[in-house]
Formats: sequence, C-alpha cells, structure tokens
Amino acid sequence: MASLSFALAVALTACEASLVKDPSFEQDFRATGWAISRQLLPTSELQAVSARLESLLSEHGRRAFGDDGSKEVRFTFAVHELDGTVSDFVSKDTGALWQQAARLAGTERLCILMDRGFSKDPGDPETHWHRDDEAIGLPNLHPGLRTVHAWIPLVAMGKDFGTLRYLLGTHRRQYGWFESLLASLWGWEFTWFLTSRTEQDDNLQFGDVAWHDGWTLHSAGSNQAAAVRNGFAISYAYCIDPNGCRGFNQRVSQKDPSSAFFGFMGVTSALVFANLGAAYGTAKSGVGIASMGVMRPDMIMKSIIPVVMAGVLGIYGLITAVIINGKMDAANYSAYSGYAHLGAGLTVGMSSLAAGLAIGIVGDAGVRANAQQPRLFVGMILILIFAEALGLYGLIVGLVVASTAEGKGKGLCTPYAQSRLMESEIDGEGTAADLLFDKQWRERHRNGENDYSKNMITEPFAQQATRFVLRSVVGALCGLGVHALIQRCRGKEDKVA
Repeated sequence: MASLSFALAVALTACEASLVKDPSFEQDFRATGWAISRQLLPTSELQAVSARLESLLSEHGRRAFGDDGSKEVRFTFAVHELDGTVSDFVSKDTGALWQQAARLAGTERLCILMDRGFSKDPGDPETHWHRDDEAIGLPNLHPGLRTVHAWIPLVAMGKDFGTLRYLLGTHRRQYGWFESLLASLWGWEFTWFLTSRTEQDDNLQFGDVAWHDGWTLHSAGSNQAAAVRNGFAISYAYCIDPNGCRGFNQRVSQKDPSSAFFGFMGVTSALVFANLGAAYGTAKSGVGIASMGVMRPDMIMKSIIPVVMAGVLGIYGLITAVIINGKMDAANYSAYSGYAHLGAGLTVGMSSLAAGLAIGIVGDAGVRANAQQPRLFVGMILILIFAEALGLYGLIVGLVVASTAEGKGKGLCTPYAQSRLMESEIDGEGTAADLLFDKQWRERHRNGENDYSKNMITEPFAQQATRFVLRSVVGALCGLGVHALIQRCRGKEDKVA
C-alpha cells in the first residue's frame, strides 16, 4: 500500500512538472508575448496572502487616470513594503511562480523589479494601451534589460471583470518590410492594430497566473461585473546583453558584498560588547568581594551574586552571535538581513555593556555595605535585578530582529555599487526600482497623486517628421499617378470621338 501511494505521488509530481515545463508553452510565450499558467500557485499558499492583498489594495490604492481624466483603476505600488507576508510571497525564489518566470525568461538570473496591485471597481472604464517597460522608463536604465510580468487574479474572473487584453507579437524588436512600410506611413500604433491579433484573459481561476512580456502592448477592459477586480502583478527583470547590464539584473543579496560585512559585525558586536560588560561587572564586583572578605569571610559565597549576574551577560552575547551566524547564507544574504543583524548585535551588545557597568558599580558598593548592614541585602539584589533587566531587554529585541530578518529584501533588483558608478548618467542611488521610482515619485503616489498614466506610448519628433515627409511623398506620387491615369483615359475617349 505504501509503495502504491509513493508511486502515485511520483506519477502526479511528474505529470504536474510536465505541464508546467511544457516546451510549447514557453515557445508560445516567446512568439506571442503572452501566456496563461493554469493552477500554477497552490491554493493554500495563495490564500495566505490573498486576504492581506485585498485589504492592502483597498486601503492604499490610488486613482490612476486616463487621458480624459476618468478613473481607470486603483493602483498600489510596492505592496511588499506594506506587509511582511506579501514580502515573503514575492521574494520566494524557490516557489512555482519564480521558477516559471525563470523558464519564460530563459535564465535563472532574475530579480524583482517591482510589484503592484490593481483594483478595478465596477463601472471603471477601459485602461489605456501601454507597454510596461516603456511606461516605467526601463530602456533608459539599460537597453539590455528585459522583464517578464506575472498578473495574479485574487478571485476567479472572466472578461466581464475587465481582465487584461494583449496585442500578440508586439513584444518583438524587429519587424518585416511590410510592417515597417505601414509604420513609416501611418505609425506603429496603426500597424500594430492592423497586423496583430488581440487576446484577452478569460476564465481565470484562483491559482492561475497570466504572463506577458514587458514590451507587449496591452490594456484592460472595463469592469462590467458587480464585484471589484483585484489583481496582483510582479515584474521580474533579466538581462540579454552578454556584457551584462551594469549589474542591474543581479539580486541585492548576490551583488552587495557589504551585506556579509555587516552581518559579521553584528556577530562581533554582540559578543564583544556583552563580554566587556560581563568582564567589567565581574572585575568591579570581585574587587568589592575581595575587600569585604578580609573582614567577613563567611559572607563571600552570599556576596557572589553580582559576579554570577555579570557572567550571564556574556551568555546573552554568545546566544545572539550564534543565532546571527546560523542565519548567514553566503548565496542568499541580503543587505536588509546584514543591516538587521548588525542592529541586533549592537542592541544586545550595548545593552549588556550598560547592564555590566551598572552591576559592577552596584555590586562593589553593595557587598561592602551588606557586610556592615545585612538588612541591605534584599535592596542590593533588587537593584542588581533591574540592572540585569537592561541586558535582558536588549536580548529580547535583538533576537526578534535577527529572527525576522531572514528572507526580507531577498531577490530585489540591483544594488548599490552599480548605481554609484552611474551617478553621471542617472541621478540617484539604490536598487533598480529606486532608480526608476525615486523617493519623490513614491511620496507623491502615497499622498494620492499618480504618475502611472503619464507615460503613454510616445514617438520621437524625428520619426514623426520622417513619417510626415514619406506620407507626403507617397501621397504626391499617388496623386500624380491618378492624374496621369485620368489624362490617359480622356485621351482615349477623344480618339474614339
């Protein structure tokens, strides 16, 4: 029975893997720029974040406007910054979502460029046609950067909810002579709509994921349903340039070498400062005990309590240092974790140092006074307990910070060193997302303003002027041809007459 169950489980796993890793699925995506993964996300995993996402989208969504000023959608940028559960879901590079994105991109070297939520209320109109990469200015960062976008429905929905629709094949960078000719005469938008097939997401179930290339022209229909259409989108960036994209396709955890430095500094800070406090408390109290023991040797063991309490402070540092060291992973250690572990180490170490100073001073004076007046013993112990509590407070906070830092900040797009190299080209520092969505942009967005619809598909003036000239030349030639044809027909009529 056990062997039968195992064989069945293996068969189901193999079947599932074959469905997800179907080569034709990836080929269709590369050909059209769009695909749907059915039941890619486990229901239990998605349910854990779905409720949080819907709440966050309702609370933080900002109105995105179209050209005519009408509200198209409520837009929430960087949802992972608002909730730890969502952050863990987004940055899980071992999950089915990330692995499918890697297969569609054709590389394992992915990073998270951004995530955002879209809420379309009942009655909201169509969303304008746009390209995600062009809308956020990604080509300006590096021409070799590409993106794969995952759109996750938070409820089952059909076309009536205003799902995304796509012009298939518009993600291509090269076109044939016929399409180029049409574009030179009437523009690319006319060419795309004339030569491309339109598809719209339909019958999306809970757990499905709709994928599209960042260069695919797409929009969303109007919401004609009676319910809100909530969706969550994650953008994965990668590089097709063999020389690299200045590191922007790398993850923070793999590219920022200072992360490990800060982590080990946290280990050192926790142990060294805690031992300093323990050493001072032991030495200072020991001096008092030795001095008191000359006159009252019978009270030495009773007065040893300050030394014991000071020694415990060193154990606080030891525990914290071991925990931080155990959470340091060379392959996946983010800057966020490095800073958090440094903060945790300093919190425990400095708190223990302060407690050691207090215990040493109180212990020295307390044991001397207790030798002369035994009734001071209880008071001395209470003072020592409250001094020890200072180190305990630091231990609690340090352990909480060190334990919750794991996984946060993992997988985000590049890092700090590369942005410093590009200061002459791009004004700003931080991750690739920080360069594209600066602090001012985020602040305006959080305050209710919106820049999402500002970046429409635009065409340089030189292309517009060239197309005008070509259109004029073709129009003139066509006019001359029609005129010559009419004159020829009239000439034949005159001869017949």
